Amino acid sequence: MAESGKANIILSPFSISAALAMTYAGAKGKTRSQMHRALRYNAPICNVDRGYKGLLEAFSATNHNHTLIVANRLFVDRRFRILKRYGYVTKHYYKAPAFRLPIQRYPEPCRRYINYLVKRRTNYKITNLLPPGSVFTDTALVLVNAITFKGIWQYEFTEGYTKKKRFFKSATRFVDMMKMACGGKKLRYAYVRSLRSQVVELPYYKSKIAMYVVLPRRNVRLSYVERRFSWDPTKLGLKSRMMEVSMPRFTVKKATPLTRLLKALGIKDLFVEGRANLRGIARGAGLWVLDVFHQAYVNVHETGTEASAATAVAVCKVPLRGRAKPFQFVANRPILFFIWDRETGVLLFNGRFTG
Repeated sequence: MAESGKANIILSPFSISAALAMTYAGAKGKTRSQMHRALRYNAPICNVDRGYKGLLEAFSATNHNHTLIVANRLFVDRRFRILKRYGYVTKHYYKAPAFRLPIQRYPEPCRRYINYLVKRRTNYKITNLLPPGSVFTDTALVLVNAITFKGIWQYEFTEGYTKKKRFFKSATRFVDMMKMACGGKKLRYAYVRSLRSQVVELPYYKSKIAMYVVLPRRNVRLSYVERRFSWDPTKLGLKSRMMEVSMPRFTVKKATPLTRLLKALGIKDLFVEGRANLRGIARGAGLWVLDVFHQAYVNVHETGTEASAATAVAVCKVPLRGRAKPFQFVANRPILFFIWDRETGVLLFNGRFTG
Protein backbone atom coordinates (compact mmCIF):
# COMPACT_ATOMS: atom_id res chain seq x y z
CA MET A 1 0.00 0.00 0.00
CA ALA A 2 2.79 2.42 0.87
CA GLU A 3 4.17 2.04 -2.65
CA SER A 4 0.86 2.76 -4.39
CA GLY A 5 1.29 6.54 -4.25
CA LYS A 6 -1.82 8.69 -4.17
CA ALA A 7 -4.16 6.15 -5.81
CA ASN A 8 -7.21 4.79 -3.99
CA ILE A 9 -6.71 1.17 -3.02
CA ILE A 10 -8.74 -1.63 -1.46
CA LEU A 11 -7.43 -5.08 -0.52
CA SER A 12 -8.67 -8.04 1.51
CA PRO A 13 -5.73 -9.44 3.50
CA PHE A 14 -7.91 -12.36 4.59
CA SER A 15 -8.88 -13.31 1.05
CA ILE A 16 -5.26 -13.15 -0.11
CA SER A 17 -3.97 -15.15 2.86
CA ALA A 18 -6.68 -17.82 2.52
CA ALA A 19 -5.87 -18.46 -1.15
CA LEU A 20 -2.14 -18.55 -0.40
CA ALA A 21 -2.69 -20.85 2.60
CA MET A 22 -4.42 -23.38 0.33
CA THR A 23 -1.42 -23.14 -1.99
CA TYR A 24 1.01 -23.47 0.93
CA ALA A 25 -0.77 -26.66 2.00
CA GLY A 26 0.57 -28.29 -1.18
CA ALA A 27 4.04 -26.74 -1.17
CA LYS A 28 7.22 -28.68 -0.39
CA GLY A 29 10.93 -28.02 0.04
CA LYS A 30 12.34 -24.59 -0.76
CA THR A 31 9.02 -23.35 -2.14
CA ARG A 32 7.36 -24.07 1.19
CA SER A 33 10.21 -22.47 3.15
CA GLN A 34 9.99 -19.26 1.11
CA MET A 35 6.22 -19.08 1.62
CA HIS A 36 6.60 -19.86 5.34
CA ARG A 37 8.97 -16.93 5.84
CA ALA A 38 7.11 -14.45 3.63
CA LEU A 39 3.68 -15.22 5.10
CA ARG A 40 5.14 -15.17 8.63
CA TYR A 41 3.70 -18.49 9.68
CA ASN A 42 4.89 -19.17 13.21
CA ALA A 43 3.32 -22.62 13.33
CA PRO A 44 3.58 -25.99 11.54
CA ILE A 45 1.40 -26.45 8.47
CA CYS A 46 -1.18 -28.51 10.41
CA ASN A 47 -1.72 -25.59 12.81
CA VAL A 48 -2.09 -23.16 9.89
CA ASP A 49 -4.81 -25.40 8.44
CA ARG A 50 -6.57 -25.70 11.80
CA GLY A 51 -6.34 -21.96 12.30
CA TYR A 52 -8.19 -21.29 9.06
CA LYS A 53 -10.76 -23.95 9.88
CA GLY A 54 -11.47 -22.15 13.16
CA LEU A 55 -11.77 -18.79 11.41
CA LEU A 56 -14.20 -20.14 8.82
CA GLU A 57 -16.34 -21.70 11.55
CA ALA A 58 -16.39 -18.40 13.45
CA PHE A 59 -17.30 -16.45 10.32
CA SER A 60 -20.14 -18.86 9.48
CA ALA A 61 -21.77 -18.44 12.92
CA THR A 62 -25.22 -16.92 12.52
CA ASN A 63 -25.44 -13.16 13.01
CA HIS A 64 -28.65 -11.49 11.84
CA ASN A 65 -27.16 -8.01 12.07
CA HIS A 66 -24.36 -8.35 9.53
CA THR A 67 -23.50 -10.56 6.57
CA LEU A 68 -20.09 -12.20 6.32
CA ILE A 69 -19.77 -14.96 3.73
CA VAL A 70 -16.53 -16.73 2.82
CA ALA A 71 -16.23 -19.30 0.04
CA ASN A 72 -13.18 -21.31 -1.04
CA ARG A 73 -13.12 -23.47 -4.17
CA LEU A 74 -10.74 -25.61 -6.22
CA PHE A 75 -11.42 -25.71 -9.95
CA VAL A 76 -9.51 -28.70 -11.32
CA ASP A 77 -9.04 -29.84 -14.90
CA ARG A 78 -10.91 -33.09 -15.55
CA ARG A 79 -7.75 -34.87 -16.71
CA PHE A 80 -5.67 -33.76 -13.73
CA ARG A 81 -5.54 -35.78 -10.51
CA ILE A 82 -4.78 -34.13 -7.20
CA LEU A 83 -3.50 -36.18 -4.26
CA LYS A 84 -6.20 -37.54 -1.96
CA ARG A 85 -4.44 -36.01 1.03
CA TYR A 86 -4.48 -32.53 -0.55
CA GLY A 87 -8.14 -32.89 -1.50
CA TYR A 88 -8.94 -33.84 2.10
CA VAL A 89 -7.01 -30.89 3.56
CA THR A 90 -8.62 -28.29 1.31
CA LYS A 91 -12.12 -29.69 1.80
CA HIS A 92 -11.89 -30.39 5.55
CA TYR A 93 -9.96 -27.33 6.72
CA TYR A 94 -10.79 -24.73 4.06
CA LYS A 95 -14.27 -25.93 3.05
CA ALA A 96 -12.98 -25.92 -0.53
CA PRO A 97 -14.52 -28.75 -2.54
CA ALA A 98 -12.93 -29.58 -5.90
CA PHE A 99 -15.00 -28.87 -9.01
CA ARG A 100 -14.00 -30.67 -12.21
CA LEU A 101 -13.95 -28.53 -15.36
CA PRO A 102 -12.71 -29.22 -18.94
CA ILE A 103 -10.04 -26.53 -18.60
CA GLN A 104 -7.58 -28.16 -21.00
CA ARG A 105 -10.17 -28.42 -23.80
CA TYR A 106 -12.11 -25.22 -23.17
CA PRO A 107 -9.91 -22.79 -21.19
CA GLU A 108 -11.74 -19.57 -22.13
CA PRO A 109 -15.29 -20.82 -21.33
CA CYS A 110 -13.94 -22.22 -18.04
CA ARG A 111 -12.37 -18.85 -17.21
CA ARG A 112 -15.70 -17.12 -17.83
CA TYR A 113 -17.53 -19.74 -15.74
CA ILE A 114 -15.18 -19.28 -12.76
CA ASN A 115 -15.61 -15.50 -13.05
CA TYR A 116 -19.40 -15.97 -13.12
CA LEU A 117 -19.36 -18.02 -9.91
CA VAL A 118 -17.11 -15.44 -8.21
CA LYS A 119 -19.44 -12.68 -9.36
CA ARG A 120 -22.43 -14.44 -7.80
CA ARG A 121 -20.56 -15.10 -4.54
CA THR A 122 -19.60 -11.42 -4.23
CA ASN A 123 -23.05 -9.95 -4.91
CA TYR A 124 -21.98 -9.07 -8.47
CA LYS A 125 -19.23 -6.74 -7.22
CA ILE A 126 -16.18 -8.72 -8.43
CA THR A 127 -16.93 -9.23 -12.10
CA ASN A 128 -13.71 -10.19 -13.89
CA LEU A 129 -11.30 -11.73 -11.39
CA LEU A 130 -9.50 -13.82 -14.01
CA PRO A 131 -8.58 -11.57 -16.95
CA PRO A 132 -8.54 -12.85 -20.55
CA GLY A 133 -5.57 -15.12 -21.21
CA SER A 134 -5.09 -16.08 -17.55
CA VAL A 135 -6.50 -19.60 -18.06
CA PHE A 136 -5.13 -21.72 -20.90
CA THR A 137 -4.54 -25.32 -21.96
CA ASP A 138 -1.72 -25.89 -19.44
CA THR A 139 -3.79 -24.69 -16.46
CA ALA A 140 -4.21 -27.63 -14.07
CA LEU A 141 -6.23 -25.96 -11.32
CA VAL A 142 -7.36 -22.59 -10.02
CA LEU A 143 -7.66 -21.97 -6.27
CA VAL A 144 -10.22 -19.29 -5.41
CA ASN A 145 -11.31 -17.43 -2.29
CA ALA A 146 -14.24 -15.02 -2.21
CA ILE A 147 -15.46 -12.93 0.73
CA THR A 148 -18.46 -10.62 1.13
CA PHE A 149 -19.36 -8.35 4.05
CA LYS A 150 -22.36 -6.14 4.66
CA GLY A 151 -23.01 -4.28 7.89
CA ILE A 152 -24.99 -1.29 9.15
CA TRP A 153 -23.49 1.29 11.48
CA GLN A 154 -24.32 1.24 15.16
CA TYR A 155 -24.54 5.02 14.81
CA GLU A 156 -25.65 5.92 11.31
CA PHE A 157 -24.68 9.10 9.52
CA THR A 158 -27.63 11.41 8.84
CA GLU A 159 -28.36 11.44 5.09
CA GLY A 160 -29.71 14.98 5.20
CA TYR A 161 -26.36 16.23 6.50
CA THR A 162 -24.32 14.82 3.57
CA LYS A 163 -22.95 17.70 1.50
CA LYS A 164 -20.34 18.33 -1.18
CA LYS A 165 -17.27 19.75 0.50
CA ARG A 166 -13.73 20.49 -0.54
CA PHE A 167 -11.37 17.58 0.04
CA PHE A 168 -7.97 18.33 1.59
CA LYS A 169 -6.09 21.22 -0.09
CA SER A 170 -7.58 20.87 -3.56
CA ALA A 171 -9.42 23.90 -4.89
CA THR A 172 -11.29 21.79 -7.45
CA ARG A 173 -11.85 18.41 -5.81
CA PHE A 174 -15.06 18.00 -3.84
CA VAL A 175 -16.44 14.86 -2.16
CA ASP A 176 -19.69 13.91 -0.44
CA MET A 177 -18.96 14.40 3.26
CA MET A 178 -21.17 12.46 5.69
CA LYS A 179 -21.88 13.69 9.20
CA MET A 180 -23.34 12.10 12.32
CA ALA A 181 -26.31 13.70 14.04
CA CYS A 182 -25.60 16.78 16.15
CA GLY A 183 -24.75 16.11 19.78
CA GLY A 184 -22.24 13.38 19.04
CA LYS A 185 -21.97 9.72 19.91
CA LYS A 186 -19.81 7.82 22.37
CA LEU A 187 -17.04 6.26 20.29
CA ARG A 188 -13.60 4.84 21.00
CA TYR A 189 -10.82 7.17 19.92
CA ALA A 190 -7.08 7.77 20.34
CA TYR A 191 -4.36 10.07 19.18
CA VAL A 192 -1.44 7.74 18.43
CA ARG A 193 1.83 9.63 18.78
CA SER A 194 3.95 7.03 16.98
CA LEU A 195 1.69 7.38 13.94
CA ARG A 196 1.08 11.12 14.35
CA SER A 197 -2.55 10.27 13.62
CA GLN A 198 -6.03 10.21 15.10
CA VAL A 199 -7.88 6.88 15.11
CA VAL A 200 -11.62 6.37 15.62
CA GLU A 201 -13.56 3.11 15.86
CA LEU A 202 -16.89 2.95 14.01
CA PRO A 203 -18.74 -0.18 15.19
CA TYR A 204 -21.38 -2.03 13.20
CA TYR A 205 -24.75 -2.68 14.82
CA LYS A 206 -24.65 -5.56 17.33
CA SER A 207 -21.50 -6.89 15.72
CA LYS A 208 -17.92 -7.57 16.75
CA ILE A 209 -16.80 -6.09 13.45
CA ALA A 210 -15.84 -2.42 13.29
CA MET A 211 -14.20 0.01 10.89
CA TYR A 212 -11.17 1.96 12.09
CA VAL A 213 -10.52 5.29 10.41
CA VAL A 214 -6.97 6.64 10.64
CA LEU A 215 -6.56 10.39 10.07
CA PRO A 216 -2.92 11.60 9.91
CA ARG A 217 -2.01 15.15 10.87
CA ARG A 218 -2.07 17.64 8.02
CA ASN A 219 1.67 17.51 7.41
CA VAL A 220 1.96 13.70 7.63
CA ARG A 221 1.88 11.52 4.51
CA LEU A 222 -0.26 8.38 4.38
CA SER A 223 2.84 6.36 3.43
CA TYR A 224 4.47 7.37 6.74
CA VAL A 225 1.53 5.87 8.66
CA GLU A 226 1.19 2.78 6.46
CA ARG A 227 4.79 1.77 7.06
CA ARG A 228 4.37 2.00 10.85
CA PHE A 229 0.80 0.82 11.38
CA SER A 230 0.44 -2.60 13.06
CA TRP A 231 -3.20 -3.16 11.97
CA ASP A 232 -3.94 -4.36 15.51
CA PRO A 233 -6.50 -2.01 17.15
CA THR A 234 -5.86 -3.50 20.61
CA LYS A 235 -2.46 -1.76 20.63
CA LEU A 236 -3.77 1.72 19.85
CA GLY A 237 -5.01 2.67 23.32
CA LEU A 238 -8.55 3.56 22.22
CA LYS A 239 -10.80 5.14 24.86
CA SER A 240 -14.46 6.14 24.81
CA ARG A 241 -15.39 9.78 24.37
CA MET A 242 -18.25 11.83 22.92
CA MET A 243 -17.55 12.59 19.27
CA GLU A 244 -19.05 14.00 16.09
CA VAL A 245 -17.62 12.26 13.05
CA SER A 246 -17.54 13.56 9.49
CA MET A 247 -16.02 11.47 6.72
CA PRO A 248 -16.36 10.94 2.96
CA ARG A 249 -18.97 8.73 1.36
CA PHE A 250 -16.98 6.69 -1.13
CA THR A 251 -16.78 3.64 -3.36
CA VAL A 252 -13.50 2.02 -4.38
CA LYS A 253 -13.00 -0.95 -6.70
CA LYS A 254 -9.50 -2.13 -7.48
CA ALA A 255 -7.73 -5.02 -9.19
CA THR A 256 -4.30 -5.62 -7.69
CA PRO A 257 -1.79 -7.97 -9.37
CA LEU A 258 -0.02 -9.78 -6.54
CA THR A 259 2.70 -11.80 -8.27
CA ARG A 260 5.33 -9.05 -8.31
CA LEU A 261 4.58 -8.13 -4.69
CA LEU A 262 4.84 -11.75 -3.53
CA LYS A 263 8.16 -12.15 -5.33
CA ALA A 264 9.41 -9.02 -3.57
CA LEU A 265 8.47 -10.65 -0.25
CA GLY A 266 10.69 -13.61 -1.10
CA ILE A 267 8.23 -16.07 -2.66
CA LYS A 268 10.25 -16.65 -5.83
CA ASP A 269 10.38 -20.36 -6.70
CA LEU A 270 6.58 -20.70 -6.67
CA PHE A 271 6.38 -18.67 -9.89
CA VAL A 272 9.24 -20.37 -11.76
CA GLU A 273 8.50 -23.28 -14.07
CA GLY A 274 10.78 -26.18 -13.16
CA ARG A 275 11.72 -24.77 -9.73
CA ALA A 276 8.36 -24.62 -7.98
CA ASN A 277 7.72 -27.59 -5.70
CA LEU A 278 4.01 -28.27 -5.34
CA ARG A 279 4.30 -32.04 -4.98
CA GLY A 280 1.88 -31.87 -2.08
CA ILE A 281 -0.86 -31.15 -4.64
CA ALA A 282 0.06 -33.77 -7.24
CA ARG A 283 2.99 -36.16 -7.35
CA GLY A 284 5.61 -35.39 -9.99
CA ALA A 285 3.33 -33.09 -11.96
CA GLY A 286 5.75 -30.18 -12.48
CA LEU A 287 3.30 -27.61 -11.13
CA TRP A 288 4.01 -23.89 -10.85
CA VAL A 289 1.93 -20.75 -10.29
CA LEU A 290 1.39 -18.52 -13.30
CA ASP A 291 -0.20 -15.62 -11.41
CA VAL A 292 -2.10 -14.56 -8.31
CA PHE A 293 -5.06 -12.28 -9.02
CA HIS A 294 -6.92 -10.11 -6.52
CA GLN A 295 -9.88 -7.75 -6.76
CA ALA A 296 -11.71 -5.91 -4.00
CA TYR A 297 -14.63 -3.51 -3.66
CA VAL A 298 -15.91 -1.30 -0.85
CA ASN A 299 -18.86 1.08 -0.59
CA VAL A 300 -19.02 3.25 2.54
CA HIS A 301 -22.28 5.16 2.91
CA GLU A 302 -24.56 6.75 5.50
CA THR A 303 -26.17 3.54 6.75
CA GLY A 304 -23.23 1.14 6.62
CA THR A 305 -20.65 -0.65 4.49
CA GLU A 306 -20.63 -3.22 1.71
CA ALA A 307 -17.36 -4.92 0.80
CA SER A 308 -16.36 -7.85 -1.39
CA ALA A 309 -13.10 -9.38 -2.54
CA ALA A 310 -11.75 -12.41 -4.34
CA THR A 311 -8.33 -13.97 -4.91
CA ALA A 312 -7.35 -16.60 -7.47
CA VAL A 313 -4.16 -18.65 -7.75
CA ALA A 314 -3.70 -20.07 -11.26
CA VAL A 315 -1.60 -23.26 -11.13
CA CYS A 316 -0.09 -24.56 -14.38
CA LYS A 317 1.21 -27.99 -15.32
CA VAL A 318 4.26 -28.56 -17.48
CA PRO A 319 3.32 -31.10 -20.22
CA LEU A 320 4.91 -34.54 -19.71
CA ARG A 321 7.11 -34.16 -22.78
CA GLY A 322 7.98 -30.60 -21.93
CA ARG A 323 6.93 -27.63 -23.95
CA ALA A 324 8.09 -27.46 -27.55
CA LYS A 325 10.52 -24.58 -27.91
CA PRO A 326 8.88 -21.96 -30.16
CA PHE A 327 10.50 -21.21 -33.51
CA GLN A 328 12.21 -17.83 -33.38
CA PHE A 329 11.32 -15.21 -36.03
CA VAL A 330 13.48 -12.18 -35.30
CA ALA A 331 13.07 -9.39 -37.87
CA ASN A 332 16.19 -7.45 -36.97
CA ARG A 333 17.21 -6.53 -40.56
CA PRO A 334 15.44 -4.86 -43.55
CA ILE A 335 12.07 -6.40 -44.45
CA LEU A 336 9.29 -6.21 -47.02
CA PHE A 337 5.70 -6.18 -45.85
CA PHE A 338 2.21 -6.19 -47.30
CA ILE A 339 -1.37 -6.11 -46.06
CA TRP A 340 -3.67 -8.44 -47.94
CA ASP A 341 -7.40 -9.14 -47.66
CA ARG A 342 -7.59 -12.92 -47.32
CA GLU A 343 -11.27 -13.02 -48.24
CA THR A 344 -11.21 -10.97 -51.46
CA GLY A 345 -7.58 -11.52 -52.44
CA VAL A 346 -6.98 -7.76 -52.71
CA LEU A 347 -3.55 -6.38 -51.89
CA LEU A 348 -4.29 -3.36 -49.72
CA PHE A 349 -0.80 -2.12 -48.81
CA ASN A 350 2.77 -3.14 -49.45
CA GLY A 351 6.17 -1.67 -48.69
CA ARG A 352 9.60 -2.09 -47.22
CA PHE A 353 11.26 -1.20 -43.92
CA THR A 354 15.01 -0.70 -43.83
CA GLY A 355 15.45 0.77 -40.37
